[in-house]
Amino acid sequence: MIIPNNQTGQSFLSYISAKILDNIQVSMQNVHIVYMDSPNDQGSFIFGLEFSSLSIQTDTQKQSFAMSLMARSRQDEVNKIIEISNVGVYCHQLEEQDLCHVGALTDTQSSFSLGNGYSRDDYLVNPFCVTVSVLANKAAKVDGAPQYDMNVELTALALSVDEIQLQQILNLCDYFTICALRTKYGRYRPSQSSLSKRRRGWQKMWWQYAQRSVLADVRKRLRKTSWYFL
Repeated sequence: MIIPNNQTGQSFLSYISAKILDNIQVSMQNVHIVYMDSPNDQGSFIFGLEFSSLSIQTDTQKQSFAMSLMARSRQDEVNKIIEISNVGVYCHQLEEQDLCHVGALTDTQSSFSLGNGYSRDDYLVNPFCVTVSVLANKAAKVDGAPQYDMNVELTALALSVDEIQLQQILNLCDYFTICALRTKYGRYRPSQSSLSKRRRGWQKMWWQYAQRSVLADVRKRLRKTSWYFL
């Protein structure tokens, strides 16, 4: 890639990122992301994120105005507009009789997508629309202009959560935290062993598991200050 002469002295990375942004065009319709936790004493909950449309396009009005000007600072601008419609986050409790039916999940998705069938109390974030205008300066700082300038506009944002939903959110956060720890220390976990089935010598195996996990963090910190690292 050849960088124009008027880009001399600027950050190469900032120029590349602005060029990538200049060529991004995205259009998505009816996106619905669903997570359902495992059944527990409080039943089974389903968490969902939905939006009817997402688009990332060049702001033609601002871009045409910028191209019509002769100033270099305007010629090096990239104008993008991001529009997301009907963004909503919900938490809904499935009925016990629906847990064994695969179609229950699909029915729940459809009901929330259509905006009917469930109370607004199920929504943690009521559906709203957001528009983001992004201006990227490919020439880094020219005449004191910022490299990135963003303007966000959104409709009324309403948040609501009850005690049961809050408990489920905290449980979900705990679950993701445990998953992250298992990813980090899972290699040291005793194979084919569970605390629910205590085999002979289980105390020693789990003590070694904790010891190796702690030492892994200690060695990582010491490695950065060792002569070999320097």
